[in-house]
Amino acid sequence: MEARCRRPAQQLIRIRLFRIGSRRLLNRGRRLRFAAAIQRTIMIRFIGILVAATVVMVLIWNR
Repeated sequence: MEARCRRPAQQLIRIRLFRIGSRRLLNRGRRLRFAAAIQRTIMIRFIGILVAATVVMVLIWNR
């Protein structure tokens, strides 16, 4: 009886640990995706600012 009672508890603990680990992995993945999205937006804005600055410079130089 004791052995039977202990086994399910260990399985439950393992399942809980696995769930916690998978949640952490999911959170890491979300953070990485979020960071990548932020970097993309920053890069797009930076490129846009560079393009705008170059256009303005060209217009000023042409005048």
